[in-house]
Amino acid sequence: MTVQYAMDEGSITLPAGYTDRTVNIFVQEPLTDGLSNLQVARDTARHDETLDEYVDRQIGLLKRKIKGLSIKSRETVVLAGCEADGIEIETRYNSNGKSVYQRQCAILLADGKALIFTATNTVPFTSAQLAIWRRMIDTFIPA
Repeated sequence: MTVQYAMDEGSITLPAGYTDRTVNIFVQEPLTDGLSNLQVARDTARHDETLDEYVDRQIGLLKRKIKGLSIKSRETVVLAGCEADGIEIETRYNSNGKSVYQRQCAILLADGKALIFTATNTVPFTSAQLAIWRRMIDTFIPA
């Protein structure tokens, strides 16, 4: 069995057994006071894994890979566009001597697939940037 996979640029036919693990990266050009980028990553939760369990596992993986990762906040949010629960975390770590600030929001879809939205800054997010972040992730509507 094959699967027809559609992308913005076209489509390809894949053999059975392939899973979409792509990452979309959206960059603001020219850069203004908005978010410099938004990433959307895809993953698969473990069988019967809840959203809380998925996020706990992912945080554990991140802490093992990124020395000094600090979780500044974690909260359950409802994405307005799809009325789905998400978990949003705010993190900070150092990379090559520079601070990195991230906001991430993970949601689980009905088929056990996970979507992770990420915004990254080299300075703390402003209130205007956080408002843009919220508006962007609130527009997500599942296919």
